[in-house]
Amino acid sequence: MQSLGKDRMKALATVTAFFALVAGAAICQQPDKFGVYTRGEGITPPELVQAVAAVSPLDKDLQGVVHISALRVAIGADGAPSRIEVESVPNQPFDDAAIAAVKASKFEPGKRYGQPAPVYLSVWVPFGAMDQMPFAGDTAYRRRRMTPPRVLNNINAEFSDEARRKKIDGIVLVSATVSEQGLPVNPRVVQGVGYGLDEKALESVRQYRFHPATIDGVPVSVPITVEVSFRLYRK
Repeated sequence: MQSLGKDRMKALATVTAFFALVAGAAICQQPDKFGVYTRGEGITPPELVQAVAAVSPLDKDLQGVVHISALRVAIGADGAPSRIEVESVPNQPFDDAAIAAVKASKFEPGKRYGQPAPVYLSVWVPFGAMDQMPFAGDTAYRRRRMTPPRVLNNINAEFSDEARRKKIDGIVLVSATVSEQGLPVNPRVVQGVGYGLDEKALESVRQYRFHPATIDGVPVSVPITVEVSFRLYRK
């Protein structure tokens, strides 16, 4: 690592979590425009209390294919799932089957300071391996047959000119999906700093390369959150 002069600034980027929005959510306790909270201070996440197995697509070409549909699900104060978004690389036949399984499953609602509230939950649905039962994304790698993605190279982000002039630093959280080929797909900022640093963080993450996540040794696409830390060093 290069030594830093008194006026030098640099950014470091590291993968801090394998599931989107869970790591960064602890900083944001306000609901989004839909009135749904993410995990954070005073927020208790929902629980999946009764999972219903997904039914594999009927397409014979998809039989035996190993895949994970990773979904971001808004669980209402009544425990009903809604606003289901696909976080993994889209694959409609599998995603449709995963969404159907999640809608048929039962959840205990999340809470805000002890009272039921709509809260997001990451739910993963595996196909072609394990039991095809939905499970909470933050439990994924406790399952012995799954391995997380591993960074092969990460590119240090650079400060923007504006941030350098105004002496601004901070942490940018970027969500993305690591594809079966180990490439970051659809990176987006989920917690920004501004002053051009968000764009620099995205530029860096797009150049990352990974060893993909696997189930039983077969590569699968999974969502991650990357923390890009911009730090101003002064003598």
